[in-house]
Amino acid sequence: MDENIPEKNKNKQSESDIKENETCSHTNEINENNNKQVNYKTKAENDSVSEKEQESRRKVQHITIPSSPLGGILFPGVPASPPRFVSLEQIMKAANGVSNMVLAHEIAVNKDFVLEKITPNEDSLQGQVKNIVHKAFWDVLQSQLLEVPPNYSQAMVLLKDVKEGLLSLLLPHHTRIKTQICEVLDIDLIQQQVEHDALDFQHYAQYVLSIMSSLCAPVRDARIRELMTVIEILPLFKGIIEMLDLMKLDMANFTIQQIRPHIQQQSIEYERKKFQEFLETHAELADNVDGLECTREWLKRNYKKVMDASKDLPNNEEQAPSYTKILTSSYLELLEWDDKNLFPETLLIDQARFLVLRDQVYQSTLIASILLITYNTAGERIYEISDFKETLKNHLAILLEGIEKCSEEEVQNKLENVVEQVIQETKGCLEKHKIGELNKMQEDMLRGQIKDIVSPNNRVCKLIKNRILTFIEEVMTSQTASPVKVPTGLSVLQSNLSCTTGQFLRLVSHNRAVFGEYYADIINTIRHAHDN
Repeated sequence: MDENIPEKNKNKQSESDIKENETCSHTNEINENNNKQVNYKTKAENDSVSEKEQESRRKVQHITIPSSPLGGILFPGVPASPPRFVSLEQIMKAANGVSNMVLAHEIAVNKDFVLEKITPNEDSLQGQVKNIVHKAFWDVLQSQLLEVPPNYSQAMVLLKDVKEGLLSLLLPHHTRIKTQICEVLDIDLIQQQVEHDALDFQHYAQYVLSIMSSLCAPVRDARIRELMTVIEILPLFKGIIEMLDLMKLDMANFTIQQIRPHIQQQSIEYERKKFQEFLETHAELADNVDGLECTREWLKRNYKKVMDASKDLPNNEEQAPSYTKILTSSYLELLEWDDKNLFPETLLIDQARFLVLRDQVYQSTLIASILLITYNTAGERIYEISDFKETLKNHLAILLEGIEKCSEEEVQNKLENVVEQVIQETKGCLEKHKIGELNKMQEDMLRGQIKDIVSPNNRVCKLIKNRILTFIEEVMTSQTASPVKVPTGLSVLQSNLSCTTGQFLRLVSHNRAVFGEYYADIINTIRHAHDN
């Protein structure tokens, strides 16, 4: 065949990216714009506030879009208002607009984004309904094929779907293949063959498989070869339908891979436009509330933070901080985000990503702090043993995984394990290199200092976290492409820190490009209010 089919992307991501067809045909087109499900959540941790304040937080109203592909878009901070009539068209327009914006954003910022076929749990209601419907369909087909003479009415419906499925996989320049498929799989001609009892089913099945073999990704070749050995009609039909579904998914991911550079170029303006449309609809639903209340609080909080910090500088002349300083401080706050605060509306799409990065910074802080304590306790004798530092870092990363989500009791249990690991490996290292041993006093020092590492006022952790955030800030504000020096005590975490910083900067850069105009307007308003 003279047309070459590009190899499709074979990576996979989350199960929520595509919805499986529940119809019997299994061959409906993939609707990419309605398959991305995003659930925005905001957390409220009220341990430090009064009961009255907790009740006030619980009464914060959310605008929820029903029947949305996103499962509900939440914009917090909207005050209560009298009931109003809203048309379904308004609601769906807003929902579809944000759904498309989320999908475009996901493709633009996530280079590994792909669609994946969802497989419901067999014990779930969805899984049970699916199994019942599919079994009923195939049972009807089997009963028709067992009739004398065989009844091919259901099989003809499937064959038509198979033909349409093959045609849907073709690219625009595959004109010759398209013509050939239409000629060979001529439904009217095949129907005449059925009526005259002259149907050679295996001939058409082998032709379909040969076309699929030329169109599929290499990863599907083994399954195609298996199907070519199947003789019975029912399992052969099942295998062809399942393989077509997978090939459609491959083609959808290949298309995404091809258009990603174009989407990245256009997504900034597109996201800004869709977000503005949503804000306008949001204002109509909430009596002209602009929907940026949490964003204003976020920027206002960091404006005050930058102002307070500037007062401590020598030769300081009080003046409004620059736009860049306020925004840099605001973004850095995301890396130590307090869950009591509601997330800014302009960052909700990437909330989960920012919180993952926050957790990475926290874990890196703990690991670097424990290493610093270990080296200060054991002394200079182990400073030059690089493999010890790398090995201990890897073991600490495993032991501390998920610590940010643990209860106080679970945290202490993890730290007990960390203490034993540190003492055991330090002793082993000293014995291996014959450079002394840990005495009882040093063991007690390690035990006490490591157990105190999670204390909010721990000076070692504060020092390390400040170094990490300062490093990220220097990279953010650097005007050149020259490398930034890794802070003292963090060299062993260079790869982790570089990965976290790179992901953070990618998100920040995209977010600032999309919402920079909103931020500038809000900051100018805050400045004006401060000056007056």
